[in-house]
Amino acid sequence: MISLTFSAYLSICKSYLMNNGTVGDFMLDFFAKIAVADGEDVDENCPFQKESDRRKAEKVFSGERALPKKDALFMKSHFNEDAFFRLFENLPEHMQQNLIDEIGKYGLKTDFQSLPKTMCDLFRDYIIGISEKKTSNDKDNSKRIKNDVPQEKLSNERNIHISSTAMTEAKRFCIAYEDNKQLFVLCQIARQIAPLHKHVRSMYTDYLNNSAETQDAIMGLCDIPVLKFETDWEDTYLTYFKEDIKKLHLVSKKDLLYEGGKYFHRAKLYPSIEVNGINTRIFPSAGICEDVNNLTGKRTNLVGFIDEYIYCRDNKIKNDITIITPFDWMIENLDLLNCSEDELTFWMCLFIYSACYIIPRDYGRKNVNDLVFTTPSFTYLSTLEDLYYATLLVLYDIYH
Repeated sequence: MISLTFSAYLSICKSYLMNNGTVGDFMLDFFAKIAVADGEDVDENCPFQKESDRRKAEKVFSGERALPKKDALFMKSHFNEDAFFRLFENLPEHMQQNLIDEIGKYGLKTDFQSLPKTMCDLFRDYIIGISEKKTSNDKDNSKRIKNDVPQEKLSNERNIHISSTAMTEAKRFCIAYEDNKQLFVLCQIARQIAPLHKHVRSMYTDYLNNSAETQDAIMGLCDIPVLKFETDWEDTYLTYFKEDIKKLHLVSKKDLLYEGGKYFHRAKLYPSIEVNGINTRIFPSAGICEDVNNLTGKRTNLVGFIDEYIYCRDNKIKNDITIITPFDWMIENLDLLNCSEDELTFWMCLFIYSACYIIPRDYGRKNVNDLVFTTPSFTYLSTLEDLYYATLLVLYDIYH
């Protein structure tokens, strides 16, 4: 049985909706698609098919309300791998990739053969399980900004006393930057890496201008854990990363992470370079039967490329050819040995960022079920500054 935090399920739901809708929207749409058998009309017994069911669906998903017994039976009979395969197959390609990217963040298998079972286990077990237990929301059940959180709640959870001044400043910050709340956790990386720096993203600078008490209150209001950093954590975790990509055979030729990963850390020299306009879906998609070196087939992002490379290699797909390793492909096809330093830095950051979502599943130093990814999705990142901080955070997520 797959077990994730509520916030993880919420994030996957949002990825399914392309971050455009509520959990209620997800439940209504999701149940309708699952309930359709071989193109026929929706089963009349399918739950959550009326607009009036939206709020009820949200309460079931959050554990505030039990799923009626007949609805649980419907799920058990209809939520199977075939249904999820049909669901996924009929989604637009960009929605498919969004789901793959999000589910892959939690170290779950997202290759073509495994994805239907992964999705089935995720949602059937979760919704039925949480309904049977009829759990109430806990501190992991939302990352919403809470404007009216009692001061005592934060005091008890973090074992600190938050002054009214700090609470007022924390609320001001949360409201001012609500549109960027997915990046709030990166403020803690900014504090570790460059506490006296004027950042490209003004939110980071504003956060650093607040007291430590206010900074913790900001994280508390948003249910974001306060990160605990060890001495020289960046170098230590990057060393672990280099060891792991070698063991996974993700690189075989030139190592561009030499001298402490200087071309990775030089992202600090190019913080304002925009990354959200760069096409990262340029990598050949191998699927389960194509040549991973094929440059004319479908394209995927770097997470998908690494994932498919490992699957093809481990299952000896096309074993009559030599499958080029992901980083070697990047060196050859992106001209990493001759490109500009800022380009090299971007691709180094993206390689580390992407590989960190695969490493825990295939070579985890921790049990993958114990991992909680706090790193924001690439779609929320605007500049190289954001990507650099997000990459450091995902290293923290898998190695701390």
